Amino acid sequence: MLSFAIIFHLIYFLLGYGSFNDIRYLYNHDSDFEFISKIGLHLTAGLVLFIAFVIWLFHYLRNNPFKSFYPVSKNYLRRESLLIVFIFFFSITIYHSYEYGKLIKSRQVSKNIYDPKDIDVIRQAACFLPYELEFFERQNCCDSTISRTKRYKEIDPNYCGPGEIYNGDYEGSIRENTAAQAIEVAPLPVPVEENYVKQYSYLYYCTSIEYYSIDNRKALPIHATAKRWLLGHHKDSIKQLLTDYIRIANKYKIRHTLDANSLTELCFADNFKIESSLYDCYYNEEVLPQENSAEFRILNNAPLRLLSLQNETFFTISMWEVYGYITLGLSVLLLSFRFTRFKPWIVSVLGSGVVFISFAIIANILSNENDIVYFYLGFTLLCIIKAIQMISTKKNKLHSGVWLNWSAFALSGFIPVIMKLIYDNTGEIRECINHYYVIVRPEAPIHDWIGSNWGLIHAGNFALLIIYFLTVYIPLAYKWQANPSE
Repeated sequence: MLSFAIIFHLIYFLLGYGSFNDIRYLYNHDSDFEFISKIGLHLTAGLVLFIAFVIWLFHYLRNNPFKSFYPVSKNYLRRESLLIVFIFFFSITIYHSYEYGKLIKSRQVSKNIYDPKDIDVIRQAACFLPYELEFFERQNCCDSTISRTKRYKEIDPNYCGPGEIYNGDYEGSIRENTAAQAIEVAPLPVPVEENYVKQYSYLYYCTSIEYYSIDNRKALPIHATAKRWLLGHHKDSIKQLLTDYIRIANKYKIRHTLDANSLTELCFADNFKIESSLYDCYYNEEVLPQENSAEFRILNNAPLRLLSLQNETFFTISMWEVYGYITLGLSVLLLSFRFTRFKPWIVSVLGSGVVFISFAIIANILSNENDIVYFYLGFTLLCIIKAIQMISTKKNKLHSGVWLNWSAFALSGFIPVIMKLIYDNTGEIRECINHYYVIVRPEAPIHDWIGSNWGLIHAGNFALLIIYFLTVYIPLAYKWQANPSE
């Protein structure tokens, strides 16, 4: 079964690697639609794997030398246990070989395409490409934060501007300093909400392609450069910028009908006013309907997407944790059935559900969350002690088998629960005294360590569970099998 799973991984990796060839796929596809379109492949692969697993499981459980009292050593059982862990791990991670194949192909296709300067060009060129008119509307201009505050006060007397609610705040001070240094294009009118007429101009653009917000600090130098070029009639600078933008669009295979000369002339027509927006063509449209149209939003995301692909870590810590607990959980469940009889196994499995419900009831009764944690830790230690005591003294085989299985089941969250208890009780404590928060207990060093090392903590828990199973559970199961039946 392990060989079959490894071969299946290789096949699925090759399918993922060959799933695309065009660089546009990396930043211009619908992942949900793609999954639906490939669902037949994934269902077929899952069904084949499931059938193979069932066939293997049938033969594995049918031939059990340990239960048949054949001379089997403890080391043999340990090797068998580790093999089961590997089989489950390789079986449940099949789909990610497909995704990993796509990632490798993505990095190869995008190699030497990404250039950090592309993002700067796209950010600056957006000032002269009004495909989204609201970014160029006068009331959305962040040319002067003070002026915007005054304007909103005319509409709403209760409005509290950034300078008032961010006093002493670094970001707020940056906004106010920028506002004080800004040059007003024209005196702002006193708008009345019901009759205000929107005005659009290249001079009012102040945003960034990553953050569509008028208050974004990254947009301020972009806006200042664009305004200087417009007011100074630096046509050559704007034309060169748009030419670079078109070159980048061609490099990323963005569909467009852009022309640098006509776009430059539009910027200076009728005192920088914008009469109509450029058409932003989406990926699912077949034709570009008008002059100076492009897939603007797709190009905005393309360089950042390629950058993320180059730096992407395929298996995250959280993913390893999920796969680790699923693998160990299924392995313990199967091996406990393998090493004990059906009756104590089914009683321990069903009994675990009863214990879980009991824990939930107790948790609702207890007012202190720490009490339920202590109850769980005590129950885990009780299971281990009872299993050792009853098997060593050859007590009731059904009861001892249940305690033995419960000891492995309960240990699955032992270390994380302990660390969570320590984490919750070593944090900083503040109390409100005379309208001010005062630190009455500082944060302990271990609190920060636990918060930064949950991945290591879960890895330690995996190691504890494996070590317990190999060094304690298997020898106890070995003795339990030799004990007389009740």
